Amino acid sequence: MNEKEITDELTLRMIAFDRGDPMRVHHFLKVHRFAQFDWP
Repeated sequence: MNEKEITDELTLRMIAFDRGDPMRVHHFLKVHRFAQFDWP
């Protein structure tokens, strides 16, 4: 598995785990995107 496939699998599992709480899913996705920024 490459890095993208691992990230996709982790994201899908997290969404399945928190399927009853859309705010937690949204927060996870927001934090994940924030962590990807390349800060100067």
